[in-house]
Formats: sequence, C-alpha cells, structure tokens
Amino acid sequence: MRKLLLVLAFLLSFINITKASHCAGGELLYSWVSDSTYKITFKFYRDCIGIPEPSSVLCYCFNPCTNFCTNITLNKVTSIPNGQEVSTGCPGFPSTCNGGTFPGYREWIYENTITLPSRCNSWKFYITEGARNNAITNLYQPGLQNMYVEAMLNNQYAQGNSSPYFTVKPVPYLCVNMPYNYNNGAVDPNNDSMSFSIIQPKTSSAACGIIAGSDIGFTNTTSPPVTYNLTNNPLSTNNTFTISPTTGQISFTPDIQQVAVVTVLVLPISICVIIDSLNINISTGRRTVTVPESKFY
Repeated sequence: MRKLLLVLAFLLSFINITKASHCAGGELLYSWVSDSTYKITFKFYRDCIGIPEPSSVLCYCFNPCTNFCTNITLNKVTSIPNGQEVSTGCPGFPSTCNGGTFPGYREWIYENTITLPSRCNSWKFYITEGARNNAITNLYQPGLQNMYVEAMLNNQYAQGNSSPYFTVKPVPYLCVNMPYNYNNGAVDPNNDSMSFSIIQPKTSSAACGIIAGSDIGFTNTTSPPVTYNLTNNPLSTNNTFTISPTTGQISFTPDIQQVAVVTVLVLPISICVIIDSLNINISTGRRTVTVPESKFY
C-alpha cells in the first residue's frame, strides 16, 4: 500500500487577460528521500502576460491527526533550466512569451525538503496562489478566487511512498466545435491503481490548518445561458463531456469560445484502501487567432 496526492491546475489559453492574473496552473507532488523526509516540488504554470512568477512559494504541511501545522518555503530550482516555455503555439507565430500575441505559458519549478515529525493517515500539503483570471466563464466571481492545489499522504501505512506524476504538459490548444480527447498521463511510481472523477474547483486562503479547500460554484451569468454540472457539462460542451473513471481520459466538444476550469479527483488505491488523492485543475480557454488562410481557436 502506498501513495500520495498530487495536484495539477492549468489554464490553456485566455481571452481578455488582466495583468493581475498569472496563475495558469500548478502541480504539487512529493518524493520520499529517507525515513520521514520528503522532497516537495511545485510546478507553476505562468501566463506570460500576467504578473511575474513568484520568487518563492509557501507550502503548508498539515497533520489533522494531531492538528500540527507548519510551512516551508519552496525555492526556484537552479540546478536545471527553469522558466521554460511549455506552450506549443503555431510555427512562425510567436507566443506572448516571445513578443507575439499567441497565448504563451512558462513552467517554473520550486522545491525544498521537509522531515515530518509524526505519522498520520492524512497528511496534507497545499499551496494557495493568487489569483485566477477574471476572464474565466464557468466559475462564480473568478477574479476573487485563489488557485488552490493540494497533495495528501498516508505515511502511517506508506512511509516510503512518492507521489504520482504527470507525463503530459497541461497546455493543449483546442478548437471550438471540434471533438477533443485529453489525458494528463498520470503515472503512479508504485504501480497502484487510480480512479478518476470530476469535482468542484477549489479555492482557499493562505493559512495553516486548512481542512479542505472551499468549492467555487458555477456561474449563472454566461451569455448565451449555459447550465453547468459535474456530470457532463463542467464547461460549455452541450453535455458532451465524459471522463473514464479508470484511465482519466477526458472527451468533449467545446461549443463556444470560453475560459473554463475543470477539476479532476484522482484516488490512488492499494489493497482496497484509499490512502491518498490527486486533484487536477484543468482550465480550458478559447480565442480566435487569424493567420494567413487559417483560423485557430
């Protein structure tokens, strides 16, 4: 039995981006070092026309078994190239990361180690980073919501466990009215099985002892009107959204230009005991870009 939690949040392409927003997404994971020491890694996906990336990130570590809480500062990694552009874009049309107009994103990696003082079946690591984009179309008052990512560890049963990780960068470009399939390629290093489902996107304040992130409700102000739900329409897809509970494969056909956030809960399972969980925040945006003889959305 083993496992963890890992969180990925990401925004694909924005419309009407404001300078106050830079959170395109994030992935929080950990790896076992020795005994009760773990390396915490945060991958932050920054919108290139938002405010600069943070110089460091504060990660909270909470043990609800004893109500112990502390925080550690995750620093930018310097041992490998950092701040690499991860947006694919179109050949010959530079992104906003390189002086162009096509949506661009960079990946910034932050790390540090922590030695946990005790064992618990529900250690929680979490990061709150402000702020989400006002252009998001499926959430209530998105500009007032923080991005919240978390990772959970059961070191009572899995002391030497490391978190799952994603093999696919969260920056696809999508086309309105075109069927789309997406999979983050979640891999569990301990070969535990995983189950996938949709949950409400989360937000939280930056404070110790957060039991759980708060749900962000769907908006009711979309024009034309859209009825959002977690079953088959968490973003505007004309009720075509599906997710495989065993593989995490997501399929849908976006039917309007939009900026949307979808959250996937991944539960790694070992010996029929759920010992940790994984959240993935998927933000999907659409915009029209006109190039010679082509239009991209």
